[in-house]
Amino acid sequence: MKIHHVACLDDNYSYLIIDESTKEAAVVDPVEPEKVLKAAQEHGAQVKLVLTTHHHWDHAGGNEKIKQLVPGIKVYGGSVDNVKGCTDKVDNGDKISLGADTQILSLHTPCHTKGHISYYVTSKEGEEPAVFTGDTLVSYERSFSFSATKNISRCQEKPFRVPISKSLICLNALCRRNELLYCTMK
Repeated sequence: MKIHHVACLDDNYSYLIIDESTKEAAVVDPVEPEKVLKAAQEHGAQVKLVLTTHHHWDHAGGNEKIKQLVPGIKVYGGSVDNVKGCTDKVDNGDKISLGADTQILSLHTPCHTKGHISYYVTSKEGEEPAVFTGDTLVSYERSFSFSATKNISRCQEKPFRVPISKSLICLNALCRRNELLYCTMK
């Protein structure tokens, strides 16, 4: 599996996950679908599905457009999050296949929104897995109406475990404004 980031808006990223055997791809939170589809084309991949972490416009705002641009594409989102453009709702523990070798596990991580979903992605044995957390790990006081304390307490309301991975991928690049987050830890 290959992962490519695509800068979107002023402070977000979408991610392209490519199954190397088939060149089928998933895109995480395609807020600017044209950019994501161009990146897929540059990598010789065909986008088959969308993984939406939560319903906020800066993550799900491109879902309807990508459905127009890629007829028949599946758009996944949390079952309790009312994700715009969602065609397939997922719950904690649901599994999605991408291509021949890539597996995606949906994890209900109700920290940022009540229906937030993180995606744990694995591929061939020996390859490092990745976790796409959306805004689950956003925990700073500025620029949002919620506080870090509220965000953390929401995480503690429902116990969940995210499998350990060296690739932990958040979708905001708010470090430009808030000294915090674009994290891809490898």
